[in-house]
Amino acid sequence: MYKGVTTVGFDNFTALYSNSESFSEGFSRGIQHLFYNDYTYDLIKKGITLIRNEEELLYSNITYDLHHAPKEIEIVEEGWEDLYKVYSKYKEYKGIERKSFCYALDNGIVIEELIRNNNSKDICIDIFAYIVFNNAKKGLLEYNKDYDCLIWDSGVKEKYVIIGLDRKSDFHVLAVEHINFDFAGFQKILQKEYNQKDHLKSEFGISAAIGSQCNIPPDEEILFRWFIVPCKKIEEGLKFLQRIRNINLQEYGNVIYSSFIDQTSKVIDYNKYANEKWKKIYYRNLLAIKSVNLNGFIPADITGHYFTHLGPCFYPRDALMVAKAFLYSELFEEAKKIFNFLSNLEFKKNGEFYQRYDCYCKPSEGANNYVEHQLDSIGYYLSLIKYYFDLTGELLIKKDKLEEIIHCCESYKGYNNLIGPEGGVNEGVYGQAYITSTNMFILGGLINARRLLKVIDPTDVNLKSKIDSLIEDISEGIETMWDKNYKYYYYGFSLTTNCVVKRYDTPQYFSPLYGYYNEKMLHNNSYLLKNASFHGDGIGYSQQSYHHGAWIFNTAACAQFNYFVGDIPEYIKKIEWLVKHTNNFGLMPEAVDAKYEHVCYINPLTWACAEMVSALAYPYYKEFSAKQLSGDKI
Repeated sequence: MYKGVTTVGFDNFTALYSNSESFSEGFSRGIQHLFYNDYTYDLIKKGITLIRNEEELLYSNITYDLHHAPKEIEIVEEGWEDLYKVYSKYKEYKGIERKSFCYALDNGIVIEELIRNNNSKDICIDIFAYIVFNNAKKGLLEYNKDYDCLIWDSGVKEKYVIIGLDRKSDFHVLAVEHINFDFAGFQKILQKEYNQKDHLKSEFGISAAIGSQCNIPPDEEILFRWFIVPCKKIEEGLKFLQRIRNINLQEYGNVIYSSFIDQTSKVIDYNKYANEKWKKIYYRNLLAIKSVNLNGFIPADITGHYFTHLGPCFYPRDALMVAKAFLYSELFEEAKKIFNFLSNLEFKKNGEFYQRYDCYCKPSEGANNYVEHQLDSIGYYLSLIKYYFDLTGELLIKKDKLEEIIHCCESYKGYNNLIGPEGGVNEGVYGQAYITSTNMFILGGLINARRLLKVIDPTDVNLKSKIDSLIEDISEGIETMWDKNYKYYYYGFSLTTNCVVKRYDTPQYFSPLYGYYNEKMLHNNSYLLKNASFHGDGIGYSQQSYHHGAWIFNTAACAQFNYFVGDIPEYIKKIEWLVKHTNNFGLMPEAVDAKYEHVCYINPLTWACAEMVSALAYPYYKEFSAKQLSGDKI
């Protein structure tokens, strides 16, 4: 339904890729962000296959010449092959038919262009790998004759990028560009100003191209392939480049991804309601969240919407939701990276997470939306640490941290013994508030904290008493938000407006997933299904001027809730709706517009992809993993 945008990455690098959408300047396409080992420095603005056909350039869905404004070519089909390899097919243009491919290997990105000549005579074209680097540090670019490749030293320690073809190159072009807009490289290529220099250092932008001349007879096609290799050391990158130039990449890619997929196949295969489409969507979204997990830093997105200080933004909430998806899928090492990253962040003095962190892992409270406090993450954190322990036997929290979190909860007890005021999942839509959903999550977290304490120090009766008291008080406070007539839970009490907000709040669907459930939630579910739906089975928020409509993670939480309570038909309907609203590469946007179903927001969003994974993996988790999560009831 939505245009093709995807993350592409593996373990230590990630990139954003699209042949239809621009994320840096108006006509950028292809690879548009590239991060290596961390998110502190964005290495690439544009990475495309560029074709010079007479006096015109073709790349992705763009045609470009010196005399006219760029024009778009229709994309007639987008999708993926072998789960990890995405493609875009374009409408025939001047007798040339093209199909672009992109996929990640373990240490680099492969970009391919399949070009077919449908003309009645030969065509002779120059084809390039074309890159615009984010040259913010006065980087050095050079053409290396020995390895027939381009090497860019970013000026940042241990961040190099190597660009090479799978064939011998005939020419290269190095150009100084405006820092925000590239045109000099295009102009040089159109004017055939090739091989003029082998080195370039600039404090401005830098573009580079390396290519070859190809003759294509009528009704024949060629495959042009090139590589992007980010690396710590140039020698290591060159070694990998030479390796992938000389092996069968189809076989190599299948080995890499089969190993990854085999780890989780039992999870999705257990879901007896999952058809082949569901399974493919599961793997596509699982690969997406894995691709952005750089040593535990999970960006809210890498499209640029949720950036702060010119880099991706880390939300503890979103990251923990991704950790849940990894736990459900039994990818424990991926989840552990996130927990360890979180534990090494700076906390507020009272033990509370900051709302957001920038790409340098520093608090960035004002990024995107400032609501002073977001306390819901406390609940996710405690419950997931407990779940991780149950599933692996490894304890990732120390007693002093647990004590700190309990003290934090005590310090925020207020209206009707609820925790607050803060912004919650809705990020302050009704101002500073004591939010029912936040308190449900924290209550679930405290129930699991009580179980953790039995492992950490079963003799500490004082800490147990504090946890017991919080559990009792918060559970009573939650019940003051129950509407007896309509049978649903209110949003909460807004301190800003000094009143109870008698609106529903769909994040309450997450509550049993994090450890707290009561029978009234069945009535709450009936109310929400009736009143909070958009476009059939999409589930919205309580009220949003921002992205008004159905939200992906609320809909996915609703699916999990209904599976939890045994309403399988409702679970299936919600999953079908989610599958229908994936983008062309199978990934999830953040939300769907209330009025125009064909309009989506933030495409893709990391948490949305993760929640889709959780929803599809939930039947396995509930049947096998959750049975290990034994504990007392309140």
